[in-house]
Amino acid sequence: MPRSLPPAVAQLRLVRSMRALRFAGFVLVLSAASLLAKDTRDGSSRERAIIIRASEADVVRVESEWMRKLFPQASLSSKGVTCVGGHLYHIWVLHTPKGYRALYFDLGPTEDCKKRMRDEHSAK
Repeated sequence: MPRSLPPAVAQLRLVRSMRALRFAGFVLVLSAASLLAKDTRDGSSRERAIIIRASEADVVRVESEWMRKLFPQASLSSKGVTCVGGHLYHIWVLHTPKGYRALYFDLGPTEDCKKRMRDEHSAK
């Protein structure tokens, strides 16, 4: 017959294993959070551009909502447009209390960008 442990020893083993599980869970949560943070779309660069999938008529409204959400005290200074890799990007330059900031929006692949890229490559 297996020998049973005294209640105090059994309690100690249980508490120690629970601490180990809690620590492992904490490490898992921190690891997941750091991985998610690396892929954040905050609009701070072209690589981290906010993805917008809206109709042409709604794009400016959606971009304005993002601007107000991320920089509530900012005003629009200027806008730009660029095509990179067949994707259309809108770039808003904002005047914030901390200075000027660029806000990037990825509108996805568009026929206009694809045509521009074909024209650029055929001109070379």
